[in-house]
Amino acid sequence: MSVEKYVDKIDSAANAGQRSDTFNISLLSDNVGAVGDTSRAVFGANPGATESYLDYSLKEQDTAVVYLYEKILTGNKRPQSKLPKFSVIGTNWETEPTQTEVEIGRSEEPVRYTRIKLTYKLDSPLSDKTLRIHIYPQSEPELLQLGRVELYNSASVQTQTVKINDSKFSVSGWITPPEVGESGMSDSVDFENAMTELAASGINFNLPNVWSGDNMYYRKRLTDVCAKLGIKTLVYDESLISYLKSANYNESSARAMVAPYANDESFAGHFIMDEPNYNELDSLKVAAERYSALLPNKIFYVNLFPNYAISEYEEYLNKYFDTIGENRISYDYYVLEGRVPSEYKMKTTHLLNLQTAAVSAKEHNAELYAIIASTGHYNPSDKAYLRNISSKADLGFQAYSALAYGVKGLTWFTYLSMANGEFGAQPGMFDLSGNKTKVYDYVQELNSDISFFADIYLDYGWTGTMLIEGSACEKNANFESVKEPLREHKAIKSVQTKHDVIAGTFFNGKNDALLLANYNDPSLNVMPEITVNFDKPYLLKIYANGTKKEVRMKSNSHTFYLGNGGGAFIELFELTNEPTDENGSNSGESEKPSVNGNETQTPAEPKKSGCSANVSSQRGVAAIALGAVTLSLIIGVTPKKIIRRKLK
Repeated sequence: MSVEKYVDKIDSAANAGQRSDTFNISLLSDNVGAVGDTSRAVFGANPGATESYLDYSLKEQDTAVVYLYEKILTGNKRPQSKLPKFSVIGTNWETEPTQTEVEIGRSEEPVRYTRIKLTYKLDSPLSDKTLRIHIYPQSEPELLQLGRVELYNSASVQTQTVKINDSKFSVSGWITPPEVGESGMSDSVDFENAMTELAASGINFNLPNVWSGDNMYYRKRLTDVCAKLGIKTLVYDESLISYLKSANYNESSARAMVAPYANDESFAGHFIMDEPNYNELDSLKVAAERYSALLPNKIFYVNLFPNYAISEYEEYLNKYFDTIGENRISYDYYVLEGRVPSEYKMKTTHLLNLQTAAVSAKEHNAELYAIIASTGHYNPSDKAYLRNISSKADLGFQAYSALAYGVKGLTWFTYLSMANGEFGAQPGMFDLSGNKTKVYDYVQELNSDISFFADIYLDYGWTGTMLIEGSACEKNANFESVKEPLREHKAIKSVQTKHDVIAGTFFNGKNDALLLANYNDPSLNVMPEITVNFDKPYLLKIYANGTKKEVRMKSNSHTFYLGNGGGAFIELFELTNEPTDENGSNSGESEKPSVNGNETQTPAEPKKSGCSANVSSQRGVAAIALGAVTLSLIIGVTPKKIIRRKLK
């Protein structure tokens, strides 16, 4: 019988699970604020024994991992500990581990430990055999403590080896692993394993769990673990936030408050506030000024309301820059609504919010960040139920829409599932028991797709976004909400498509680029074909689905295929006489399957009302008149001037 993974946290002396026997073992319990596993085994009190042991019945497993905690002696020295050995009864006896990892001084005073991780790997999985872990007497009692044992089959269980995405494009999660003692985090190993899974999902910028762990131990552990994983993190400190606003503020005292982690490589700044109103922005003005002097070049993180939750949105963003003065905008917007398919619809100010924030960010020379939904939940502010995520397309629709407006990073709301709400469970990437959900896999795959071209994308500056109405669709209410979208581009003559698409335009000082995004409700499974008529043939570099394709156009037009919820980033280069296609082809023909998504078939043409799940009865001026309007730009006008002229 195969068991995916068995973990013995040494929290009982009983023989249970795969633990089949113990000899001469004593149990210890440590404070959760110390280090590692909080329940541990040590050599017992039997005066005549030369060893103690733990036995486990193997069940088609080939790997054992043991966590040890070795006390650090006076003078910051390690003792001469005798480490455990392994036996498979009837096969070998007292064998050394196949791998030993040592991490010195993981905890704070008064007791510090070196954590030692022993891995013992068999040649092949075994069943109905007994694995014995031998523990030997030490020079001092309790000098070496065994914290947990993990058994698994290496072929079926992915070990937590993380390849960190070092892209400058920021990917975050909201509600990340909390302090020990909450949400299944029984000790710091649980916390570190959970953070490792977070990093493995493609998240490279951690937002602290602001609902728990507001203490120095949690902050310092957070920066230490994130440094080990190669990701950046904010920290949360309610006392510091209050002190920054205090009439008795003293910079040297504030500096002492942040000293334990201020110079840590992973430390990126502080989480200050979520969704402030106008008055709260005023209250943060002095705090922001003091913070800038205290921690220059660190992030004073304030996340803003969406436009459906606050009035006079442009004024609100201007107020933010006048008071906070940060060189970034972060806000949340959850566009997909409905508990069941019959109730599915989209909020109608989604693109207006993106447009307003993107223009404001450009005018203030700031970066734009968007928080998007990976969790269905009830939103009391507008009494709307945001739909549960049922596919990668639900996520891609939101992500590529934001990318079309030049965002520099995305945050998934949420990473951990939230507690049951008005309509039941609200699943995120991890459920309430600490297990991965299907949403984790969707997010991980999409994060990987985006990271493939993210650094190239960041080399370009956003110059505007076109709203391209499909000929088979009625007027899109989201398109209609944007009164002044970009209508002209020097590289594009016309665009034809049956389904709604948005096209972000970008420029890096030399070359143009496009971000095409499918803007049809993902529940409708629409996969657009978009024919773009350029001003001349180009070398196209197309990034989608974690792949890159180069196409040397033979004519002025090219057809792109977007999957459900899909998007593609396309660079435009002047043609040369050199072969350009990575596969050796110079063909200008477009190819199926789609450049994003798993679907390969051409979908049935939808009814006129079926592209966005909510439509307007009137045809506005926001969309491009496909196939009729010549789109041109005056050569030599800078992208910034174009934006102000067209979108102001």
